[in-house]
Amino acid sequence: MDFSVAVDARGSETTLALAGELDLASTDTLLNTVHELLGSGVRFLHIDLTDLTFCDSTGLSALLRARNAARVTGGWCSISGAAGMVADLLRVTQLDEYLGEPAPASRTNWRRCRAGERTSFADRPPQVSAGTGRVAVRHD
Repeated sequence: MDFSVAVDARGSETTLALAGELDLASTDTLLNTVHELLGSGVRFLHIDLTDLTFCDSTGLSALLRARNAARVTGGWCSISGAAGMVADLLRVTQLDEYLGEPAPASRTNWRRCRAGERTSFADRPPQVSAGTGRVAVRHD
């Protein structure tokens, strides 16, 4: 099945609606779109997975890389709408909550932490390290 990214830009927050299969053949399309948007000044990305029918480990890696790229620019990236196999994969890897929509208070605390202010342990975003075949989420 083909893969597509539909972009809906509204100010500094942009929604990317993914459709089809996110795998080795399609991750470059997603990441190129993310980097182009971040390069143009967009800071807040929301990735809608409603029409995504398949995702493999390279797709998960691309979602994490999109999130990390947004963080580097001082923004955030979240996902929603996963169903079926994609939702199962995100749940098993515990990335559903990690990549889920941040609460407004979390966005503020994260920005304070990013600016160098000390916040509580719970306010800091977790760090993700991807190994071969598994993902470990930890707080520093």
